[in-house]
Amino acid sequence: MYHKVMQGLFEKIHHDQSVLKLKILSLCAFISTFTFFYFMVNIDPSHKDWFLGRVIIAIFSIIAFIASLIPSTSFTRRRYCVNMLIWSYVVMYFYLLTLNEWSVFHRWSYFVVIAIMATIGLTWRDYIYTAIIALLLPVAFGPFGPLTALALVHFHAANIVTFIVIGITLKSNFEYRDQVIKLTDNLVQNSKMTALGQMSSGVSHEINNPLAIITNSADQIEDSLEDGQKNKVMVQSSLDKINKAVNRIARIVQGLHSFSQGDSSEAFSRVDTREIITNACELYFEKFRTSGIDLQTTLPDQPVMAFCQKNQLTQLLSNLLLNAFDACVKVPKPQIKIILTTENGDLKISVLDNGPGVSKAIENQIMQPFFTTKDIGQGTGLGLSIALGIARSNNGELYLDRKVSPSCFTLKLPLA
Repeated sequence: MYHKVMQGLFEKIHHDQSVLKLKILSLCAFISTFTFFYFMVNIDPSHKDWFLGRVIIAIFSIIAFIASLIPSTSFTRRRYCVNMLIWSYVVMYFYLLTLNEWSVFHRWSYFVVIAIMATIGLTWRDYIYTAIIALLLPVAFGPFGPLTALALVHFHAANIVTFIVIGITLKSNFEYRDQVIKLTDNLVQNSKMTALGQMSSGVSHEINNPLAIITNSADQIEDSLEDGQKNKVMVQSSLDKINKAVNRIARIVQGLHSFSQGDSSEAFSRVDTREIITNACELYFEKFRTSGIDLQTTLPDQPVMAFCQKNQLTQLLSNLLLNAFDACVKVPKPQIKIILTTENGDLKISVLDNGPGVSKAIENQIMQPFFTTKDIGQGTGLGLSIALGIARSNNGELYLDRKVSPSCFTLKLPLA
């Protein structure tokens, strides 16, 4: 789950970058198309031009720019727009090469412009695709032109060297992104292990207490049977205690399982969010109690249903509870509240504490990956960014709700 969530954050960054690239490419294509025409004619009036080709590129660039302005445009369609522009440039400049009998001006213009276009590719596959097309056309049709064999060798050599240099640079960039994703995966895994370590101190008490109740109740039942007593009330009371203790242990174990096994591929289902809140609180109840933190929940009497991924939302609330714990554990009479409400077809789960809250100076940074206010080695800065990714993957929002408190984080989800 963690890798998928962080991968989603990187993909969002890549999405924003690709939109910016498409805007720049389309605007530059529109302007440069006619600018080059103007300079070419003024440098040498004998140059032949293909004005229709420039008009076609201008139309393609307008289409690409409009696509970059529409938020719903898919990544595949953006790649199609980029490749469409690159193809049109390759065809036009190769046609100008043949039209002007491979003049020096057009030879240099060809591989410079095509190399620039190739760097705009949104993926490594786009670059390879463009490079192959741009290199194969001159190789295939060059022998039919007026150039000597030596001139063709010079042209192809310059073309190949340009694409190799740019390709090495782009390849290293994509490899760098892959390494960052791998490093992020390791850091996120460390973050999960840290959270599990913080949880483990209270889990032993959480499980030992019910086990003690089970042991004592079983001894009482055994004593009653050995003494020949027929006190059904005492036996029934002991059995009830055993059942409650066993159920409590089961909830704790289930909560731990949800925490450690949560996966972004988990199926969506209709879930009572009160149950999710209860499961998350069960994991930290003893930890909060031994630290003197007053944990309060305000839940409606009726079920509040959401169509979501139960285990992931348990993880989200766990992250919020740990942040709240760190924020208020050192203040007098520390307190954490979880409030579940409904409003205009949505449900809201608010987690707030009586700590100092989030200052406005860092409000825009707190949900960015790796940003943390803790001391070095005390946190990875991934808790809130992971929680934000989970909220978005469940069609919800996670935000700092200053209207309630500077330390209140609210999860908003559509009601089922």
